[in-house]
Amino acid sequence: MKKLRPEFVAAMAQIVQLSSDKKLSLETIEECCQRGIKRLEEAANDPKNANEYSVLIIVDYDYDGKEGFAYFNARIKEDFFDESTAVHSSDKPLPDSTIQSANEERARLLKLSIKRKSAKLINGVQRLKDSRYLETTRAFEVLDQTQALCNEITEELKMFDDLEGLVKPRFHQA
Repeated sequence: MKKLRPEFVAAMAQIVQLSSDKKLSLETIEECCQRGIKRLEEAANDPKNANEYSVLIIVDYDYDGKEGFAYFNARIKEDFFDESTAVHSSDKPLPDSTIQSANEERARLLKLSIKRKSAKLINGVQRLKDSRYLETTRAFEVLDQTQALCNEITEELKMFDDLEGLVKPRFHQA
């Protein structure tokens, strides 16, 4: 059975993000990647594609009520490995470069999510500063949303801190 190589899987999140003109949530990116992996592996293992050079799939996703699409084109001989003949991961660890790339991509996505949520938080606080706005019942909803955003940002910062030690700097500082 053919499985996608870790290097290809690590690049899929970036492909999904680049397919959209807006910042996508981590959940949307993860769901799209999972469906993409499943469909690519199914296509690569389909007997009708046995003599093909590559498999191309389109995965749709929803963001802000709009439909987006991500295209994945995987080369059968280069981007897949045969699970039955492969050395098990417990026998052979992933290369450091693969782990590093995956950690860097995860850190990048966390930074994007934190920036997006911080912008929403600032917008909510600015709306609350408006004295006319403070007198409405909507102010309590904005306060609840602001508190929820603060909690989400705090959790993502903790995850980023955990990743920070795993991501090696690319350049040496003098």
